[in-house]
Amino acid sequence: LWLFGFGLYYELFPIYARGLGASAVQLGVLFSVRQLSMMAGSIIGGVLSDRYSRRTVMILSWVIGFPAPLLFLAAPSWAWLLPGILLHDLTFFGLPAFNAYVAERTEPARIASTFAVLTASSSLGLVLSPALGGLIAERWSIRTTFVLAFLCYAASTALVFQSEPERATARARLPWRQALRLWNVGGLWPLFIMLGAM
Repeated sequence: LWLFGFGLYYELFPIYARGLGASAVQLGVLFSVRQLSMMAGSIIGGVLSDRYSRRTVMILSWVIGFPAPLLFLAAPSWAWLLPGILLHDLTFFGLPAFNAYVAERTEPARIASTFAVLTASSSLGLVLSPALGGLIAERWSIRTTFVLAFLCYAASTALVFQSEPERATARARLPWRQALRLWNVGGLWPLFIMLGAM
């Protein structure tokens, strides 16, 4: 549901931003901010997910992100898209918790096929939604796609609240000092630097 809602407007987002006065450079800035927000959100989420209840981290990320389409809808100029982008993409902090939550509840023998189904269902959510979003924008307006995306996000958030609570045998909470030790990735640093420079 979340990715279906996202797909309704994401491919149209550059058109919408240009309509709000964004130049090509400013549009590039919006997408750079998006990637930085996703990166920061993922790092924050990894730390939070090793310290706190993964279900709580997931719910928090969904709750923070679901109003983002309304912020896009209300934006009077391209710069006002930034709060919505930050709000939406920082919520990637829920993804590490989501992956760990699923892994904890999956039989070890079926973990690869479980994640394959999750990946396929995510892609399925993005198969029809861009075309449908374009059709809706052409027939009514791009603003209508934001309203529909908000409804999809709200429904997705309501479903996350229905997720199974943490088990009674809770794992030990990772100390802050160890949770924040993000630089202990050994020989991966040269790869990170190369990819970042590219």
